[in-house]
Amino acid sequence: AASATDCLQRQRRDSFRASLRASLASAGTRSGDSELRSHPLLSSFGALLVAIAPFPAFAQTATHAESHAVSVRDRPHPDYDPLGLRFGGFTVNGTLDLAVTSTDNLFAASSSAQVDDIVYTETPTVRVASDWSRHALAIEAGATLTQHQDFSGEDADSHYLRASGRLDVSHSASINGAVRVAHQVTPRTDPDSPLIGAPVEYDRVDASLGVEQQFTRLKVSAGGGRSTYRYDGSQSFRDNDEDQFRGRLDWEVSPRLGLVVQASADKRDYGNTPGLSSDARTYLAGATFNTDLLHGELLVGHFERDFDSPLVETLDGLAVAGNLEWFVTDLTTLSFNARRDSDAQISATVGSPFLTTEYGVRADHELLRNLILTGEYQWGRREYASLDRTDDFTQIGVGADYLLNRRVALRLRYDHYEDNSSGTMAYHDYKVNAATVGVSLRL
Repeated sequence: AASATDCLQRQRRDSFRASLRASLASAGTRSGDSELRSHPLLSSFGALLVAIAPFPAFAQTATHAESHAVSVRDRPHPDYDPLGLRFGGFTVNGTLDLAVTSTDNLFAASSSAQVDDIVYTETPTVRVASDWSRHALAIEAGATLTQHQDFSGEDADSHYLRASGRLDVSHSASINGAVRVAHQVTPRTDPDSPLIGAPVEYDRVDASLGVEQQFTRLKVSAGGGRSTYRYDGSQSFRDNDEDQFRGRLDWEVSPRLGLVVQASADKRDYGNTPGLSSDARTYLAGATFNTDLLHGELLVGHFERDFDSPLVETLDGLAVAGNLEWFVTDLTTLSFNARRDSDAQISATVGSPFLTTEYGVRADHELLRNLILTGEYQWGRREYASLDRTDDFTQIGVGADYLLNRRVALRLRYDHYEDNSSGTMAYHDYKVNAATVGVSLRL
């Protein structure tokens, strides 16, 4: 009798879940009723029900990567996606982006010193990636070449080379690593970019090594890395080395909801300015989401950064790290990002670290199969240590990508940058408007 009762309860429970999943699926179809996805309260309530609903034991071992929905940007477009070239167990993909940008404030200067210019940009990239059933290897390289119509002194080129790989020790354990070498240029829209002189250029090298172990519902990962920064010319006082360490636990409550605990530490060493060397620790906890409506993670916790110099105060407080995608409908994706942490990279104009807070949202809408519209808003704040200075900066952008075929895509973009600096040590305020027309040639 007890067995029969348990069987009847399981049947009723499974019937309810099947009905709930069918309702959610029908609400998200392209041609059917989309009421659930288009109402935020109903969408959130449905996502919560699906996330917390228990599942039979056979479903508890499913991984997040097997089932989550795909954003407008990442979903396949079979008639327009480039195919690349196959060489044995490798696939080669490449692009050449050509763009013309008109800016009304080239140096991101205050209103009394604004100058406009036309900027021509070429960005070639290539990526070679393995297509093996076990292990993985990828090598990629790229460059950005810029020429200015009126101010050739602003011409600057950046480039990078990166190699990454994964060694599958077993079906549940792997070792991963990556090395990246790059020559980069600080954009003029950086709140601390100098108003005179050539663009700030520097070389950066990043190397990392990590391990992962997957148990039935628990994943343990740990790793470390090292980054070096070497600046050109008079900016060499900013040269530094940073060592990072991180450990993380992911517990899968269900295939749609996970819990995360993460701890990290870093040590930054300024050889030419030892007083600005620092040690930091960050502790985060939160959740991962993998439903038909939400995908990503949101973590909160505490950070603390101590400096060698007694003249630089300790930075500590609330830490935030998050990236979430909300699939409002099959045709619209909202992406959210959030970050709050200490930044120990000193700037070109002031030798003081700062606390960074950033929040942003981006909307991608597939108007046609081959036409994607984008709008985004990003807000940030820099609060400088030991200085009476606070910078609030925003970026607003809209754009459109039109895919002509597998080989050619057209791009339009408009961006507005704004910075407001306040305090007795305020730097400068600026507004920049930039419009870009481009074409992307794809392999």
